[in-house]
Amino acid sequence: MFFIFMEPSIGVPAAKVEGEQGLQVSAAKADDETMRQIYMPSMFVGVGLIALWVHVRFPRLQPTTFRRALVHTAVSIGIFALVPYGAHASVVLLPTQVAIAFAEACLVIPAFSYVLLSWLWLLARVRDHGGSTPRGGHTVRTSAR
Repeated sequence: MFFIFMEPSIGVPAAKVEGEQGLQVSAAKADDETMRQIYMPSMFVGVGLIALWVHVRFPRLQPTTFRRALVHTAVSIGIFALVPYGAHASVVLLPTQVAIAFAEACLVIPAFSYVLLSWLWLLARVRDHGGSTPRGGHTVRTSAR
């Protein structure tokens, strides 16, 4: 997966700063670590909720056959594999802060949402197909007693 993290540039190491400024530097580093630990799970939950919302809100978008659901899944994985190249191009062409916002909002979130949505569609097709009556086998006649 491709995610961009910004390192805070404070300029002065925490060990050499004393007093209130040293506490602020330590707090900034602690906040950065907390954000890193919270970012990935919140990203997964948020993108999953977007995919679930699209699945529930727009049921006509769902593929009608198992084969089409497989094609959507393959295409979504292919698009998601191309996201790092688009993110790299945005970093090269745009200022850093704009590139990070663009890569997250316009590349990572839509592509990852499409991956999860296509898996939801595939699982829905499997569920619908798996509930069918079995075919084949020997017929069993019940004897009238």
